Amino acid sequence: MPYDATAAGPAAAVSRASGATRLGRLAQTPAGRAARDRLAARGLLWPLVAARQAPIRSGPPSSVAERLLAAIGLTGSVRERLAGPGSDVCIEGFPRSANSYTVVAFRRWNRDARVAHHMHAAFQVRRAVRLGVPCCVLVRSPLDAVASTLVMDRERVSDDACYLSYIRFHRRVAPVREQLVVCRFEQVVKDPSIVVDRLNGRFGTSFATEPVTREAEDAMLASIRRRQPERSGLPEFLAAVPSEAKEARKEELRARLAGNPLLPEAQAAYDEIAGDGRP
Repeated sequence: MPYDATAAGPAAAVSRASGATRLGRLAQTPAGRAARDRLAARGLLWPLVAARQAPIRSGPPSSVAERLLAAIGLTGSVRERLAGPGSDVCIEGFPRSANSYTVVAFRRWNRDARVAHHMHAAFQVRRAVRLGVPCCVLVRSPLDAVASTLVMDRERVSDDACYLSYIRFHRRVAPVREQLVVCRFEQVVKDPSIVVDRLNGRFGTSFATEPVTREAEDAMLASIRRRQPERSGLPEFLAAVPSEAKEARKEELRARLAGNPLLPEAQAAYDEIAGDGRP
């Protein structure tokens, strides 16, 4: 089927929101939940979700790969998120590890930088390392990251599958740990400039940074609130910023997740990357 240019822009956003609603209903069926669990456990679910939520680019697909993505509804600028020879930096992490806040801050300070981000997959990190792209991995403790991810996904995957996806991501990043920098969630939300400082220190880059004033922080959070729901069709309270509703549900989930037998393995995977305080 030929590409329909009129499908881009607002109409495409509406179409994607409708598609997200249909997929959401499917995900609530037993077969849908089982499929999502299998994808999550294999580290595939979050990259697919990220690709579907990528911002829509106007104009026809420019490659066979983009045409294939368009055919299954992945019409966003996925290629721009992938690490490649032209990338200036790669910022990656498991979902809900301050990915959005970090990327918004980095782009605020480095507007012309080509940033690979938000694939939530170890293959992205390993590709960046292989290509010599300066890379920062964001990490968050498993109990908090899994609880927050379940809230984001509206608990359409099981606790076990979410833990397995967390373990898989961190275990597959571990072999290239010495070739990148790591920043912990609590460090980044306190001051995202730590990402720039560590990248510059490790790779000899000259990325810019600025003091994070209260006004700058409010502006970055407002940007995330405005843009995320319209991209993904999710309710606004599920945007990647703090909210009372999310915190209340996460607290309930933490109590349940703390007793999961996979937690010790997930904690060990986290500690292997971030536990000794290395930058």
